[in-house]
Amino acid sequence: MNSFEKDFIISLHRYKDVLFFIIITFMAFFVRFAGRECQSMDFVYFLKPWYEEIKNAGGLAALDKQIGNYGLLYQTIIAFMTYIDTDCLYQYKVFSCIFDFCCAVAAAEFAAAIVGEKRFKNKYNIVYAAVLMMPTSIINGAYWAQCDSIYSFFLILTVLLMYKEKYKSAFVAYGFAFAFKFQSIFMLPFILCCWIAEKKFSIVKLLIGVLTFWASGIIAYLSGRNIFDAFNIYFAQAKDNIQMYNNFPSFWLLFNDDYNRFGSIASFLAITIIGIGAYTIMYGYKKLDSGERKLNTAAWFIWTAIMFMPNMHDRYAFTLDIMLVTLSCINVKYAKFAVVSVLLSTMSYGSYLASQPTRFNAVTAAIYLIAWGYYGYTIVKDDISNKSIETKIIKK
Repeated sequence: MNSFEKDFIISLHRYKDVLFFIIITFMAFFVRFAGRECQSMDFVYFLKPWYEEIKNAGGLAALDKQIGNYGLLYQTIIAFMTYIDTDCLYQYKVFSCIFDFCCAVAAAEFAAAIVGEKRFKNKYNIVYAAVLMMPTSIINGAYWAQCDSIYSFFLILTVLLMYKEKYKSAFVAYGFAFAFKFQSIFMLPFILCCWIAEKKFSIVKLLIGVLTFWASGIIAYLSGRNIFDAFNIYFAQAKDNIQMYNNFPSFWLLFNDDYNRFGSIASFLAITIIGIGAYTIMYGYKKLDSGERKLNTAAWFIWTAIMFMPNMHDRYAFTLDIMLVTLSCINVKYAKFAVVSVLLSTMSYGSYLASQPTRFNAVTAAIYLIAWGYYGYTIVKDDISNKSIETKIIKK
């Protein structure tokens, strides 16, 4: 081996972490670039017609009325897109894919903070790569042209900032998450539990999130929209396309798709189970005293909501998948849950994009339910044991 080869290998070892990060970034870009021409049914029947209607109505001038069912912030972004002389298919996808990388960075930052590593080191790079190359992450924006990576980025950022006790910034991030997707409300029980259990911030700070959400529609208000439309849109969404489940292996797939009979029961059951989870936190049976525990608790609340609430769709597990993948890179005990969740999500994406009937049945719903139950047991068993020991010591 000559001196040049030795110097080259030494340099590779010295910069291997940064090189890995760069290589994964390029690979993630090219695998998304390959899906640039794919047109999903959502794009053909909804996203493209909304874009064209907004463009024909004058771009920003179209913000004086509701077009489509997205929130005001995303409708405003679409209005800005109409001034760019590029196929709207590419614009939707580029915007979403940018947040694929943002999600990966946020998850990697969280993992590095939990294990105490520097940026671009082992856990950071592993989480970054795993989140970016996750099948649902690739498909959602690059092939489907959907926007779930956007609100998921802000939700992960919310948990990270709460872990770092930067509460004002956390609520700003949560406000933006809510502005992009109503399903961000599934994170609210986690925030309330942190408030009750930790007593480190005032619940009044949650108004920062509400104000951020409302202010995200400022351009629309200036264009003539009602100042309460940011809220009204989500109330209207809650009444659209009501079913017990939609291409998703929720608990209610074990019964039947009869919303009139089971819709209210489903909501009450979900709220009850979430309340039981909050109770365990209030009484110390579930701790929130570390980054890992905060993340696994936030994931549990989201998983519980999408498991038991009615009208859950195939893409609603997107944030959960990212959280479980991040947790599994930190601690291998979470890997089995990440595998189940990501595989079932990938199945739902595949059947939709291929315009095929859903492959979910009572068996897949039972598997998902068992995984949820065992996950809940896994994240509380050590804390319950410690709580029992503490109680015995106090009694003595």
